[in-house]
Amino acid sequence: MGGFKAPRTVYKLVFEDDEMEGLVVRARAMTLGEQEEYATLKYNRQIADYFAPYLVEWNLTDDDGNPVEATREGLDTCETPFLAKIVDAWQLAGIRVAAPLAKPSRDGEQLLEESIPMEVSSPSLAS
Repeated sequence: MGGFKAPRTVYKLVFEDDEMEGLVVRARAMTLGEQEEYATLKYNRQIADYFAPYLVEWNLTDDDGNPVEATREGLDTCETPFLAKIVDAWQLAGIRVAAPLAKPSRDGEQLLEESIPMEVSSPSLAS
C-alpha cells in the first residue's frame, strides 16, 4: 500500500484594516507542533524569523514602486505595526473555522417524520 502525503494549505490572508486594502499575502499553514513552538516566541525578530519560511508571496512594493521580495530580507523592510497586521492575519487564518454550509430549502414541504404525532395516545376506555 502506498503512503499518503497530506496536502499543504496556503492561506490568502484577510485584513480587517482598511489601510491594508489591496495587499495580497499568501502564507502556508503551520502544523500543530509548529503552532505550539510559535506560541513560545516573544520578540519581533523571532516572530519574523519564524514567519519568513511560511510567506509564499505578496504584492508589496517599496516607496519607489519596486516589488519587495517575499523573504526574510523583505520582512526586514517592513515597519513593525505593518508586519504585526500580516502575522495577526496569518494566525487568524489558522484558527478560523469555516462557516457551516447552508441547509437546502425544502420549499416549505414538511418531512413525513415531522408530521407524525409524537405524543403517547391515551388508552381507550372500555364501554
